[in-house]
This record gives sequence, C-alpha cells and structure tokens, in this order.
Amino acid sequence: MGLIPEDAVRGEDVRAELGIGRQTWRALLRDGVIPSAKLGKTIYVKRTDVQRYVESQFAASA
Repeated sequence: MGLIPEDAVRGEDVRAELGIGRQTWRALLRDGVIPSAKLGKTIYVKRTDVQRYVESQFAASA
C-alpha cells in the first residue's frame, strides 16, 4: 500500500486535460472546490473529486 491513493493524479496533468488556466486551477484548489494534497513540489488530486467537479458543472448549466 503506497502513500498516494490509487486514484490520485498529478494536478498539473488534470489541469491540462481539462484545459483550465493556471489561475482558475489554483482558485479551485485554494477554495477547496477540488481537494488536493501537496507532496514535495507536486500537487495531487483524486480523479473521483475531479469527476465530481466536472459533473457539477454540467448540472449547473442544465
């Protein structure tokens, strides 16, 4: 069992995948919209939390 959860991914990879700008991404993390953990210089997020955020954006626009 590792220290990093299995569904954790590098935040920068997710940001690029979603096409979100750096300032917007930092605001989402800072405001706790997407929970994150910093290990060393790398920020990690759980893919399930990112999916929840994306789904909430679809629900908000409906």
